[in-house]
Amino acid sequence: MALLPGLYMFLILAASGLHQVSAEGHCIMHGFCGENDYGDATCSYNGTAKLLEDEEALETLQEICPDIIRETNVLCCSPEQINQLQKNLEIAATLGLARCPSCLSNFRKNFCQFACSAKQSHFLKIEKLGKSDEGDLVIEKLTYFMSKRYAEGMFASCKDIQGLTPGSTVLDLMCGGWGRECTAERWLNFMGSTPADDGFSPFEIKYHLTSDSSLVVDGQIFHPMNENTTSCSESPYPGAEACTCLDCEAACQLNIASPPPLPAEKEPFTLLHHDGVSVLCLIIFCFATAFLLLGYFYFKIQSRKSLRCEQEVKMERKGSSHRPLILLKSCSPSASGVDLGSLEEVEPLRSKRSIIPGQPVEKSQDLTDSKKVDGEVTHQIPETEIISDISYLQKLGAAIERHLEDNFCRWGTYVAEHPLPIMTLSLVVSFALASGLLIRFSVTTDPVDLWVSKSSQARQDMEYFNKHFEPFYRVEQMIVTPKNKSSFVQSIKEKNQQKTYTWGPVFRRDFLLEVLDLQLAVEKLVAKSQNKTVALSDICIAPLAPLNSNCAIQSIFGYYQNQRSLFEKDFDYLGHFKDCAGAMGEMKCFAPYGGPLQSTEIALGGFENSEYNTATALIITIPVINHYNQELNKDALEWEKVFVDFLKNYQSENLTVAFKAERSVEDELERGSHSDIVTVAISYLIMFVYIAVALGEINTCKSLLVDSKISLGFAGVFIVIVSVLSSLGIFCFAGVPATLIIIEVIPFLVLAVGVDNIFILVQAFQRDEKLPDETVSKKIGRVVGQVAPSMMLSSLSMSSCFFIGALTDMPAVKLFALYAGVALLINFFLQMTCFLCLFTLDVKRQENHRLDLFCCIRTSKQEKTNTNGLLYKFFKNVYAPLLLNNFSRVLVLIAFLGWLCSSIAVLNKIDIGLDQELAMPEDSYMLNYFQYLNKYLSVGPPVYFVVTDGYNFSDENSQNKICSSHGCDDDSMMVQLKWMADRSNRTYIALRPVSWLDTYFEYMHSPSCCFHMNQTYCPAEARKKECESCSLPRTQRPTGHVFNKYLQNFLQETPSQTCSKGGRAQFGGAVEIKNANHTGVSVGATNFMTYHTILKTSKDFYEALRWARKISGWLTEKIQNGSSSEVRVFPYSIVHPFFEQYLTMWPDTCRSLSYSIFAIFVVTFLFLGLDIYSAFIVVIVIVMIIVNLMGLMYWWNISLNAVSLVNLVVGVGISVEFCSHLTHSFAISPEPTRIKRAQAALQKMGCSILSGITLTDCGILVLAFAKSQIFQIFYFRMYVGIIAFGTLHSLIFLPVLLSLIGPPVNKQKMYDHIHLQDIASQSRISPSNDASM
Repeated sequence: MALLPGLYMFLILAASGLHQVSAEGHCIMHGFCGENDYGDATCSYNGTAKLLEDEEALETLQEICPDIIRETNVLCCSPEQINQLQKNLEIAATLGLARCPSCLSNFRKNFCQFACSAKQSHFLKIEKLGKSDEGDLVIEKLTYFMSKRYAEGMFASCKDIQGLTPGSTVLDLMCGGWGRECTAERWLNFMGSTPADDGFSPFEIKYHLTSDSSLVVDGQIFHPMNENTTSCSESPYPGAEACTCLDCEAACQLNIASPPPLPAEKEPFTLLHHDGVSVLCLIIFCFATAFLLLGYFYFKIQSRKSLRCEQEVKMERKGSSHRPLILLKSCSPSASGVDLGSLEEVEPLRSKRSIIPGQPVEKSQDLTDSKKVDGEVTHQIPETEIISDISYLQKLGAAIERHLEDNFCRWGTYVAEHPLPIMTLSLVVSFALASGLLIRFSVTTDPVDLWVSKSSQARQDMEYFNKHFEPFYRVEQMIVTPKNKSSFVQSIKEKNQQKTYTWGPVFRRDFLLEVLDLQLAVEKLVAKSQNKTVALSDICIAPLAPLNSNCAIQSIFGYYQNQRSLFEKDFDYLGHFKDCAGAMGEMKCFAPYGGPLQSTEIALGGFENSEYNTATALIITIPVINHYNQELNKDALEWEKVFVDFLKNYQSENLTVAFKAERSVEDELERGSHSDIVTVAISYLIMFVYIAVALGEINTCKSLLVDSKISLGFAGVFIVIVSVLSSLGIFCFAGVPATLIIIEVIPFLVLAVGVDNIFILVQAFQRDEKLPDETVSKKIGRVVGQVAPSMMLSSLSMSSCFFIGALTDMPAVKLFALYAGVALLINFFLQMTCFLCLFTLDVKRQENHRLDLFCCIRTSKQEKTNTNGLLYKFFKNVYAPLLLNNFSRVLVLIAFLGWLCSSIAVLNKIDIGLDQELAMPEDSYMLNYFQYLNKYLSVGPPVYFVVTDGYNFSDENSQNKICSSHGCDDDSMMVQLKWMADRSNRTYIALRPVSWLDTYFEYMHSPSCCFHMNQTYCPAEARKKECESCSLPRTQRPTGHVFNKYLQNFLQETPSQTCSKGGRAQFGGAVEIKNANHTGVSVGATNFMTYHTILKTSKDFYEALRWARKISGWLTEKIQNGSSSEVRVFPYSIVHPFFEQYLTMWPDTCRSLSYSIFAIFVVTFLFLGLDIYSAFIVVIVIVMIIVNLMGLMYWWNISLNAVSLVNLVVGVGISVEFCSHLTHSFAISPEPTRIKRAQAALQKMGCSILSGITLTDCGILVLAFAKSQIFQIFYFRMYVGIIAFGTLHSLIFLPVLLSLIGPPVNKQKMYDHIHLQDIASQSRISPSNDASM
């Protein structure tokens, strides 16, 4: 705790006498004469100096004023004065001046000359005399003539001495109201002021500083006191040491050790004075555009040759409507006219498999002959010509496809033949898994558990800190602003002068009174907990309890002791604030808890450059004890609930209150988990209606209720819900809690992916033609064999991406990814079981002409016609030809290349981080608080440098590595932290920390601090006469058993006027005490507290952590140097755990995306029949989608964090659906050129991509109406990007890319297609032939 500035003024001594007349100089005062209003009265004495014969007084004077006694023992001070001088100089030394021997020596000279010099009349002039209570003449006012040189020298030697709090100096306290604006003259004037002017001198002293060696005043000649001063970087006398670097800036210049060089700041990459990446992207785009345009014009010229070639081929095949195979070169005279174009894929968005599963491939009897089928001539190629050049990989790929098709076909047939048992069994399994919800379902809302991994270094450091020192206190805070924002001008009395200031609106008297009433009302709040009442005083931090049980509330009303009377009109409340803001250590400014505010900045906001009078907000902070054992926090939680309810209902016409309790974030997260139930329900209803309408194959109004799929749509939504519940149940069995993201987002994702697969299956069945004599079960099995591999590809791709997304360390996102991945797998399982069963029953219902929803009602048979919709015709007749003409392709390439380059140019500009307010519901009161906090915050968060358990603080060499006192290492831990604070613009360390170790040394060196009686601690302020001093000489440090013996006394000592170095208030929680017994204690873990600079953006926070760790690494290296100790130093701040992940955000992003893209490549390669070309093209397009999505993040203000990273990974999985089906269709197309193959693929797949994927995924867009901002920004915005970009790339860029560098046709698959044509043709011809026979 801070001690009162000016206590050293008690060393002003007295003597009696008359005005000086002798040229040789004489005394003007001597001894004490009773008392006056301010204590002992100083006698006036006009006479020669007196011989000092008291041996004890001479010995004392020799110690404190060696320069005076060295010349003579004929002096102007009495033994009583010398005794008082010693006591008060010791108070000044204990206050901090003893940290710098040069300063203390200079300071002593001032008062030694003043009190004892035999030539007082040379530099002291009595201005006013009075009478004491005993009737003697006493000094009431005098002038002290002093050399400017001496004054400035004394001030310079003391101005850097560290104070009692981080970043403060001793002169902040000893300069009165001037505080940090202290100068030599202001310091002296305050020392000369009486209690009437907030000083401590027993009479008024007016310091007259001059550069003259002599001057004449009122006809008298004076010679200003001009003793020599010693620089703080020099030793004041032989055997003494100079000040340390921590207390003397000049000493740092001479320090043998030097600050470690800071890593050079990275210069931004520039080209031509602009952002280098942007310039490179522009150059690449320009060159690529020029190349494309030149290529376009070149090939346009060459197209005439190709046209002539094609005309020759047409003439050769005149009368034939068939196109050549891709295997044979276009324009080749040997090209056959096998027409495979009629083999339209029965269903887009599925794996296109050629061979009918379960049936052998039959060889054609004579493929070289022409056969006449239905009046048309079909030309066929000899089998040997087709398969002669098939590679092993192509054969293996086709075999894998046939194997998958065959097994899925068997499974689909089996399920279709036994729907009820399979459906029952699948539901029993699913509900058994979901039953975990009934056993131990829980939702995590603790911000630390949500956003900080238990394995992270910051989390482990936090747990270590909480375990050894108790957690950082709970914060209840109010930020109050007036509705009247106008400032006002008013004069105040400051340092005996009238000064005019412009005051901020918070200093209006009526506003302050209303806020004071609010604070007092909050202090009176009472809650009920476990059948008892809980008041604020029961839970708050009271540093001086039990002596003073008042809470250490941090507000400017502490300057007024929370008294309304001090705001009355007859009191200069503004002047009082001005005095206290500059000198918080003055007793009149102490808060009711018995100490000062931590800083004025913590109680005010909206000012700049320490101009506190311009503040526009008041900040009231109530610190509450935070126990490591959460059970002990129940009382605090109940009181906080009452606190929040009170402020929610508080209304005022004059002020606005933004507030938070420690529990607020957790409460709002929990509330947010229930706030979007309606949004989720609406989304599911919309998707249900869309599915029911889109799945139906309605031909006529009469068959509307027969062909509709309402019940099937409901079944699709139902299995999505069941899969999500089953996933939740599995993790509940494992004891893993759910989170807000899991509850609200996963249903949307699983619904979107699940609906895609439902569309694939149902529409494939609807568009497929039933083979002769084929039962419903067989047809379902055959269709399942065709589409299930594609469905599995989609599900596995998405799941694998989610599981890769689980590599992130953020628990909420990790759990989200795990839950989603499992839910998708379960959903695929239910699609292949439960939904397939329900689909079979629905097909049979439709075959029997029974109504949907009312299956008991049967209607008459209606003719069924298969027609292609308008969207399909648009793609086939308009869009595909238009897109794939040469000019359009060049435009598309240029546009998408420009888009890609523009996205790459902004990748390094994406913000990193996650603002805490985004996790709050949009109607949360916390949003207003975060806004106010960002606007009015004037202090940075505290940061602790923790020395782990095991360090031997009682060993002198070990002490030297930590401390900053005399004899400590030049590069000790405290000195290094001072170096870092001096470069706060780089290191984010705002202030020099205060060392408990150095303060303990000063405590032991002060004769007025350490006392004991029979080895029992005696408090310095209230000690008994029997107590003995245990102080040590200043040349001796406490080490060994002495260190351990008295350390607990130091930590129990309450700071007071007698002993300002008591460690109870400031260091009671900084030192872990172990093995306490009658012989002393040992030190466990310890910490040294300072502050970060003001941190507002995410980058500020994670850069502050980065620097704190660098600094801790240097400190660890220092304390481990020369020893085998494994003790380390680590930084801890309450904000560090939340921002650690952003230190490696980009490496984590690159790693996760690389893993997911590689996984997609492998899965796609396998499930597309080992087609490496197709897999590479899919990966290229996916990379473009993700890069463009990251570009969208920059333009739409979406920061990069664990949430957006997982969404990027999920985007990789979703993009597979957009790309893989079209690519596969292209790969198996038998068209003769890449352009025609791309056109055919787009005709067949474009409609389904748009309706089956894009529109079904749009269900996620309902998140735009969610109340949680994290959903609106990181899910709605990003999924809009994924859906939109996936659609654009798959329907515009991918066909163009395939037309240029698409994969060659798989010869084995083409061979299979030829046989499929033969088999299909024969199966259709055979019945008619039989009939004719």
